[in-house]
Amino acid sequence: MKLRIIALTLAVFILTMAAAGCDAAGTSPVSADADGIVTIVSIFPGEPPARMEAVLGAINEKMSADIGVNLALTWQPWGEYYNKIKLDVAAGEPIDFIWMGSADLSELHNSRLIAPIDSLMAQHGSNIYANIDEMFFPSMMIGGQLLGIPSTANAPITMTGHSALYREDLRLKHDLPIPECLETIEAYLQGIADNEPDLSPLMSSSFGWSMLPLHGDEGFLGGTGGSTAVRVNHDMSVDVMPIHEAQAWLGTGAQMREWYLKGFVPSDILNMTPGPNFMNGMGAMMNGSAMSAVERQAEIAANVPGALLGGTKLHGDRLKIMGGNGGNALYLSSTSRNPEAVVKFWDWVWTSQENYDLYCYGILGEDYELTENGRITVLSDYGNFPNWMFNNMNYLRFGVDTTDEFIETIKAWDDGAVISPLFGFSFDPSNVSTELSMFGAVWAAYSASFDSGAGDRDVILPAFIAEATAAGQGAIVEEARRQVEEFLANK
Repeated sequence: MKLRIIALTLAVFILTMAAAGCDAAGTSPVSADADGIVTIVSIFPGEPPARMEAVLGAINEKMSADIGVNLALTWQPWGEYYNKIKLDVAAGEPIDFIWMGSADLSELHNSRLIAPIDSLMAQHGSNIYANIDEMFFPSMMIGGQLLGIPSTANAPITMTGHSALYREDLRLKHDLPIPECLETIEAYLQGIADNEPDLSPLMSSSFGWSMLPLHGDEGFLGGTGGSTAVRVNHDMSVDVMPIHEAQAWLGTGAQMREWYLKGFVPSDILNMTPGPNFMNGMGAMMNGSAMSAVERQAEIAANVPGALLGGTKLHGDRLKIMGGNGGNALYLSSTSRNPEAVVKFWDWVWTSQENYDLYCYGILGEDYELTENGRITVLSDYGNFPNWMFNNMNYLRFGVDTTDEFIETIKAWDDGAVISPLFGFSFDPSNVSTELSMFGAVWAAYSASFDSGAGDRDVILPAFIAEATAAGQGAIVEEARRQVEEFLANK
C-alpha cells in the first residue's frame, strides 16, 4: 500500500511539473488521422454492451462528418473504475475526458488530474450552455476557472442523492408500503425478508449517506473528503463542524447497524459490488438518485424479466435546499491530447435530439423503438450503456413502463426548494492538501463500515475520531469554516 501511494504521489508530481506554467487545455498536441479525424479516448465504468461496437461505429460515422471527431472507449469494472481513472491520469496516460461526480471536483483539481475549459467552452460549448442553466456553472469553478460540466444540472438537483431505488414489482406483489420514511423503509425491508428469502432486502454499502436527511439537517461539505459537515439552518445561517459532530451522520450509522444486525444487509457487503448485484436481481433496495429508476429500468428489465424499478425521496420534513449542481460531471483530463475535440464532442451530444438519441439509445429500430408520444422501448443491451452521463431533460426519453405520476414527480422535484446560501461554493483544498491526503486514508478505512452498518459504531467510532484528529481533520474543518465564512461575506 505504501509503495502504491508513493508511486501515485510521484506520478502526480511529475505530471504537475510537466504542466506547470501552461494551460493543459491550450497546449496539448492534437492527434488526427490522414482524413483529419481526431480520436478522443476515455474509460467508462462497467462492462461494454454487446451492441457497443455497432453503435459506436454509427456514432463515429455521424460525428466525424459533423465535427471531425471519433470516440474510442475502454471499460473498467465499477469497483476498480475510480482508482483506474485517477492512477492512469496521474501516470500521464493519454485519457481525454473523465466522468465522475461533481463532489469530486476539489480532489481532482488538487491532484492536477483535470484542466480548465473556459476558453474551450467559449469557442465550442454553445449547445452545452443552451441546455444547462448558467446558474450551475459557478459550482464547477475553483480560483475563477471553469473545471467541469454539471452534466445533469437541468434534471432534478435538490438532494437528489438522498433517494431510494427499489423493486416496485416486489412491492406490488407483496402489498408493501412505499419506502419513503424510516418506518415504511423498515416495513418494506421486513416484507422482503419475509417473502423473498433468496434476495437481500438492502443491497447497499452506502445507504446511510442516502438517508442523512431522515436523521438530521447536516450534510457533507463537498471537497473535504468526508471530514467536514455543514448545516444550513432555517434562518439561512450556516454551521460547519467535524463529521462526527453531525447528528445526521451519527443517526444513520446507528440505523444501518440495526438493519445490518437484523439481516437486511448482506453480512459480507464490504466484499461485494452492490450496484451490479442489485441490477442482476440479487437485492430489493439500494441507494438511488432522483432519476435512477428511469435511467436503469432498461438494464434491470434485460437482466430480470418483469422487474420494475421505483424511486422515492428520503427527505423527510427537512428544509428542501437546492445546494449543488446535480451529481454527475464531465471533466477534461489534464493529460488530454485533444482538448478542443473533447468539448466539441460534449457539445455535439447536446446539439440535437438526433445526436442525443444516437449516443444515448443507439440505432433506431435495432436498439430502441419509439411510441407516437416519444416513449422509448429498449430492444438491445445497449440499454446498459451509461447514457446518464449526459442526462438532459430537454432530450431525455422516458420508457414505456414509466408511469405518468413518476414523470410528474421528476418534473416537480425541485419545486419549492430554497436556494442554499452556499450555492456555487467550491472548496479549494490547496491549503490543506497534506491533511486531506492523510485523512483520506482514515476515511477509507472506516466510512464503508459506518454507511453499511457492518461495523460496530460503539467500537470503531472512538478509533475513527482519534485517527482522524491525528491526521489533521481539525485543520481541514477550520479551513472549510474560513472559506465558507469568506464566501458568505462576499455574496
